[in-house]
Amino acid sequence: MLLSRRGDPEQWYRSMAATVLPRTRELLATGDGDPMVPLFQVLFRGLCTDIGDPDDAMSGYERWLSEVRTEIEPERLVEWQPGDGWDPICRALAMPVPDRPFPHENSTADYRARKEMRARRDEARLASLRSADRAAPG
Repeated sequence: MLLSRRGDPEQWYRSMAATVLPRTRELLATGDGDPMVPLFQVLFRGLCTDIGDPDDAMSGYERWLSEVRTEIEPERLVEWQPGDGWDPICRALAMPVPDRPFPHENSTADYRARKEMRARRDEARLASLRSADRAAPG
């Protein structure tokens, strides 16, 4: 079992607040039919009562880490955090470390760049659809 964690709860919350929490809060508040809403409801149910409250969210995060550590036998648990790279995972799997860098660390900058790229792609698709609608006879 791989337990992906961050250095400390504050680091985890800062990362979440800078990336997924704004959209998560919006979706959970509006329930606008987005297919991600049920996923977020499951992910955050039991973690905390208010993901917008840093103390509540960080307490929930610490509680979740503790629960995983309690439920999974230590010899089956690999604790990993961005920056650890291949070593802990490969060691647990008794596999050699690949000769290439770990794919990425999923930094806030990486997240934002992917989000901007998706937004540009979606806008281009929407523009293409609008153009096709205008060109269609009718």
